[in-house]
Amino acid sequence: MPAISSGNAALSYNSQVSTGLLNVTVNHNADMLEATDLNDQRKSFIAGQAMTTASGEIFYDQADPCMAVLETDSVNPVSRSVVITLATGMTVTGSAFVTSFSAVAGTNEIVRANFELQFTGAVTIG
Repeated sequence: MPAISSGNAALSYNSQVSTGLLNVTVNHNADMLEATDLNDQRKSFIAGQAMTTASGEIFYDQADPCMAVLETDSVNPVSRSVVITLATGMTVTGSAFVTSFSAVAGTNEIVRANFELQFTGAVTIG
């Protein structure tokens, strides 16, 4: 699955639903392992391991329970349940670690936070 980006998405992290998710991008990558025999004229491959990551931007609101857990888990990584629902209705469900969290704001702007998630184990895309 190539990268999928979506505005109007919803994020549930550790059963806490975000009230301020601005956008999210989900990446799914799979390794391909070469399995070519010496006499073959063309290379052959088999599926290797896959991984899924997600990154997004959220309004920085310390009263938002979802954002608060994301921020806390960026300091003390814990695998948590994640459900991302894209604007198309597609969902990405699994467990993930917060690998990055940073708050940013320009002059006279609303504070926003950027986060990155690394999924671990099985991921369901539906």
